[in-house]
Amino acid sequence: QARSGGPHWPPKQKNKKKDSADCKTPGNKEICKPYYERWENHNIALVADGKGEQYPKIDPAKLKTALGRSTSIMISGLAARAAATRDQYSTQAAQHKGATSADVITQLTLAAAGPEAQRASTTACTITLTSNRATDCTLPKGMTAVCETLLCVCAQDNTQNKHLCGTVASPNSANQALEDSNKNGKWTAINSVCEAQNKPTLTPELIRTRLQKALSRIKHHADASGEHLVIGTAHTGGVCSSQSGKGCVNLKTMTYQTAATATGSVSWATAIEAAAAATQKDADLAKSKVGAMAAISAITREARQLASALNLSNKGESLLEESTKTSIATTSKPDCAAITQPDQCRSRGECEWDDKATGTDKKCKLNTTAASEQTTPAAETAGEQ
Repeated sequence: QARSGGPHWPPKQKNKKKDSADCKTPGNKEICKPYYERWENHNIALVADGKGEQYPKIDPAKLKTALGRSTSIMISGLAARAAATRDQYSTQAAQHKGATSADVITQLTLAAAGPEAQRASTTACTITLTSNRATDCTLPKGMTAVCETLLCVCAQDNTQNKHLCGTVASPNSANQALEDSNKNGKWTAINSVCEAQNKPTLTPELIRTRLQKALSRIKHHADASGEHLVIGTAHTGGVCSSQSGKGCVNLKTMTYQTAATATGSVSWATAIEAAAAATQKDADLAKSKVGAMAAISAITREARQLASALNLSNKGESLLEESTKTSIATTSKPDCAAITQPDQCRSRGECEWDDKATGTDKKCKLNTTAASEQTTPAAETAGEQ
């Protein structure tokens, strides 16, 4: 509801009026109470983040005019639209609660370093190795975390002595057996290459693109022993055991080759997909916030324009009214000086013949007292019209 002297911005939530007197006149009727409460809530929110905008101060008398009442109704409708926009965004934000940047980092850390990794740290690879490379690098193992996959594909051991992923990631200094006690040294060499790369801004598109590139490394391997899916370089028969120049993960159990249920999964891919989904929620919410703010800003401008129009409208009417009064007063004055005959002059109530004058000074002139009595009611009548 429009109020005289501009809106009164509530400073704090705790000072919110529950039963404003503004909503109880006349006759204690509370017709506008729901709208006033929405307006007050909206302004509390605006003041809270320091972005409240002052509206033009309006003369209370103008609010009582037909235009003023109409403007108040339109502004109340705009306030309701703004509140609905805010509520829609608030509902969406509540539904997305928990989908934050922290969730994205948590999922990516889980994918990279395993279930026990410290958030945002890939220093330690938290999967457990046995002393059997073929077992560690065949589903259901081998794809638990990215670090496990890279150990299977890149690491040297006491038999695999080639630089499968380059001299930095697969150094000769890490040619001990692939077992848990030697895991950290082997992973540190591999992770140093990963850590040296640029850290791009995380977006859902980037995460999904990188995931697809990683999954595209899975390839078909066939020989006399059968067909397999592998990532890396497999030994004869698709085996990912300890062999010179061989390093891989065997995913055969995921294929549909027998009358049995396919088993195993790429666990790190599932975690990365979850990270992409969380990032998408963040992006959607940010987009919705921009849209809501733009909509409320547009509504605010429209409301201000309505208030300004009301504020200026009566100024124009007042100027027109004064001009009309002046015009009526001017046109109603008779041209007494043009009358030359005494009787004709006296017959005009607004004129009088100057009998006291002599010679050529005897003439008809305006009776100012009579003219004032006649023009004032006429001007007032015109102003009322």
